[in-house]
Amino acid sequence: MLESKGNWTPEETGRIREQLQRLLQSELFDHSDRHSRFLRYVVEETLAGRADRLNGFLVGVEVFDRDESFDPAVDSIVRVEAGRLRAKLREYYTGPGLTDPVEIQLPKGGYAVRFTKREAERTLTAVQTDAAVSASGAYGPPPMDEAPTVAVLPFDNLSTDPEQEYFSDGITEDIITDLSRLSGLHVISRHSTFVYKGRAVSTREISEELGARYIIEGSVRKAGDRIRISAQLIDVMTDSHLWAQRFDRELHDVFTIQAGVSRKIVDALKVKLTAQEEARLGHKGTENIEAHDYLLRALEQYYLFTADAVDNAIAYLAKAIELDPNYAEAYAWQSRITTYNFTISKNPSLEETVIPAIALARRAIELDELLPMGHANLGWALMWYKEIDEALEEVQRAVDLDPNYADALLRQSMVLSSAGKGQEALASIDKAISLDPHYVITYTFALGLAYYVLGQYDKALQHFERGIQRNPQFLPNHFLKTSVLGLMENRQEEARAACKRLRELHPEYASTYTSIFNDQALTERLLEGLHRAGFQPSTGK
Repeated sequence: MLESKGNWTPEETGRIREQLQRLLQSELFDHSDRHSRFLRYVVEETLAGRADRLNGFLVGVEVFDRDESFDPAVDSIVRVEAGRLRAKLREYYTGPGLTDPVEIQLPKGGYAVRFTKREAERTLTAVQTDAAVSASGAYGPPPMDEAPTVAVLPFDNLSTDPEQEYFSDGITEDIITDLSRLSGLHVISRHSTFVYKGRAVSTREISEELGARYIIEGSVRKAGDRIRISAQLIDVMTDSHLWAQRFDRELHDVFTIQAGVSRKIVDALKVKLTAQEEARLGHKGTENIEAHDYLLRALEQYYLFTADAVDNAIAYLAKAIELDPNYAEAYAWQSRITTYNFTISKNPSLEETVIPAIALARRAIELDELLPMGHANLGWALMWYKEIDEALEEVQRAVDLDPNYADALLRQSMVLSSAGKGQEALASIDKAISLDPHYVITYTFALGLAYYVLGQYDKALQHFERGIQRNPQFLPNHFLKTSVLGLMENRQEEARAACKRLRELHPEYASTYTSIFNDQALTERLLEGLHRAGFQPSTGK
């Protein structure tokens, strides 16, 4: 063991950096922008002999782009992400990195990393002594906020018909939605909890990866007109069941059962509700079971993210609205999917997508003014229609109504970027990622967009390229990548290559493009970068 910090030979330093690259290029880290940044930063600082200065404030500022007012005691992002990073490292070294020559650890209780030569189990260097590491526990329950953090895992489908999977998924999503509207809870997003669907992963591992102390799991059995739902609430820290119950009812009682599950969880966690939260807990917006069933079928299709599936989702939602013309949530989802068709350039007509989406979202809000999704989707559509002031108001209203609504925070981030508010956009997307650590490609785009607005082109390019790696067909990443390369010095050859690739993917994009920016200076910057790259889009939108 080398006691002095930073006292490595050039050979040892080279091996450590090789291991760092091996980690960052692995599947676990390749799709995780913030954990890659976090790990690279603490490794390089430790190698540079600056391990003793690493603390929560410094990591927050340097890795998570917080400003000088950042208070780690108030904003828990560094503690939560450190717990998730430790879990990722453990998963890597017990899986794909099992035979790697160097192990990189982030011992609990600090941010200085520890390196171990694994062939002979010889420590290359330890910032903490073995005794200190043993006392603190390199791995353990994630750091917890004052407000309980809850993850609802996908309920198992125990029906004899596997095609009933959409129904059990819908039950899960409804419970997540119910709980997420409560200000006294932090609730992990559906996107992240559904990553564990069908996987044999322990609740402790899930807890560490998501930063959630409490796990809710259950099952659904639907047979004819009968339904049985079993659910349990687990405190991972104490490995105890706080509550478990089975509901065996008629199918038409499904909304009552879901409300009962949410109520039992709230009571078990002793969450204090406001008067509005009390009134809304378990609110479903329809009494028509068939209409709700069509909505659940629509969501199953939408989450496939294919052209045919999206069309199927729209058809199912139309049927739900036909069965219940006052079903606010169905209108809100219809608005979201209609705008989605515009943003992916499936249908570039504002008149056929964005304008109807605005009307659908307004109808949802008219029916249910307290529906967060209605406001989020209205704001998103209004941004494309260049009504930025109202768009900003609507996305803020959505976040106010549901502080755990990761998708609303995502939309808010992009609307803020559109308005030229890059720093605020970063704050919103960071909050979204804390609720949805296994986030989808749109989050990567939102990160790149915020850095583009701030003029931090290296960081913007990193996120656009990572998004392209994850989904080469997602055009917005190619579009912004082309512009940012055009704006960067000595990157013109790469800019022209990016321009060529964009044309190959969508030959008509130059005539159908609509700038995401409502800020005129940003639109001009976007066009300048595109022109330098050789792309000549229409300037009429």
